[in-house]
Amino acid sequence: MGTGSGHTSSPTAVKVAGGEITAVEPGSIGAQVGLEPGDVLVSVDGRKLRDLIDYRYAVAAEEIQLKVVKPSGEEWVVDIEKDCDDGLGLSFGSAVFDRLAVCRNRCRFCFVDQMPKGRRPSLYIKDDDFRLSFLQGAYVTMTNLSAADLRRITEYRLSPLYVSVHATSDQVRTFMMGWGAAGVMDRLRQLTGAGITVHGQVVLCPGINDGAVLDQTVRDLGGLWPGVASLAVVPVGLTGHRSDLPAVSPVDREKAREVLSQLEGLRDELGRDHGVADFLYASDEFYLKAGKSVPGRRFYGDFPQLANGVGLVRLFLDDVARARPAAGALPAEKVPERSGVQPRAVARRRPQVALVTGTLFAPVLAGLIPRLEKVSGAQVSVVPVENQFLGPSVTVAGLLSGEDIRRALEAQVGAGRRPEHVFLPSVTVREGDGVFLDDLSPEDVAVATGLAVEVVPADGRSLVSKLKEVAG
Repeated sequence: MGTGSGHTSSPTAVKVAGGEITAVEPGSIGAQVGLEPGDVLVSVDGRKLRDLIDYRYAVAAEEIQLKVVKPSGEEWVVDIEKDCDDGLGLSFGSAVFDRLAVCRNRCRFCFVDQMPKGRRPSLYIKDDDFRLSFLQGAYVTMTNLSAADLRRITEYRLSPLYVSVHATSDQVRTFMMGWGAAGVMDRLRQLTGAGITVHGQVVLCPGINDGAVLDQTVRDLGGLWPGVASLAVVPVGLTGHRSDLPAVSPVDREKAREVLSQLEGLRDELGRDHGVADFLYASDEFYLKAGKSVPGRRFYGDFPQLANGVGLVRLFLDDVARARPAAGALPAEKVPERSGVQPRAVARRRPQVALVTGTLFAPVLAGLIPRLEKVSGAQVSVVPVENQFLGPSVTVAGLLSGEDIRRALEAQVGAGRRPEHVFLPSVTVREGDGVFLDDLSPEDVAVATGLAVEVVPADGRSLVSKLKEVAG
């Protein structure tokens, strides 16, 4: 399958440009030729690798030659013969092997600028890299794209891409993002004309890109459908750390209702007059802020904006509604016959499970308690956590800190409520190292509170499954 030969270049560890391997699938081609975590893949067939995109294209051949540098500095040249579709079984620490493209805008609503000071450096990175848009669905502004970047996007067919538009008016977009933000429609026409599919985003800032500006943005982007395949409108996120930043108004209940009504009219207009279907969506946060029910499943089409918080609540509700009761949930148990006493049925004790979430979703989750208890056999409660780390206006579970979760759970214990299990939604921790925004871990929270804390996938099906599991 493959052979490897090594040439020692240095007895000490060196820093090498390339993709650092973090895992090798057992039994894979990579494992067979001796690749290990910590190795750096420098090139394939003499071609240096800039990112995961280069890697995927380069290894899609029957015969390839790898240049690998071991942590010691030893260089390996590995020749491999394989089928074109066979992967190497390698995972990398980052999707980008060279320098990450960072944001050069000065957005008045930038969430990174609103982070508390003195935290881990990664919280302050402003990435704006089209490669992460293609590989991971990250939203980019396209203000830093070079001619070479555009050629690569079209030549490699890097589709779909996810673009933060905010406004199609050059004047408004420049006001929101700074110089260099104009010309977004020209760039979108260029991409869609080359066959690249785009999903758009508008971060709605009241008094800036709402009202007539939003009307224009939706109609302009709808005119590029199906090249611009979908558009999500999300409310601006404002933390309690906006010192020395431009004034931006929050989206309150009244504004959320106004925007939902406006988007409903625009959606009807695009469908009626232009045949544009399954294009325009408001994020779930708008419905929850407005105190309105999220639309039914058919409204969301194929759910093109899930990663942007569009349709997640609907999927969660449907998962719980479709769940079947556990076999023999809450059965009666018989006490053995003794001294002529007839057996009697007693109710099985139900384990107590606390579900941690943000204050925005807490009322929805609380409304599901009867259903969750019925299908699982567990006794369920909801623990809403107020965000003191970023400020109480930040209400989503994905931005909770470990310290805030600890504080909320300790209040439960202090009030005499000590659940046997505490479930945290997976969105509260960072993928990879599993820590919260403040670098505490679920284990830290468990030790501090004396409670059994567990991270659970944030979808309804997984939650029901875990509840059934602890209920036996």
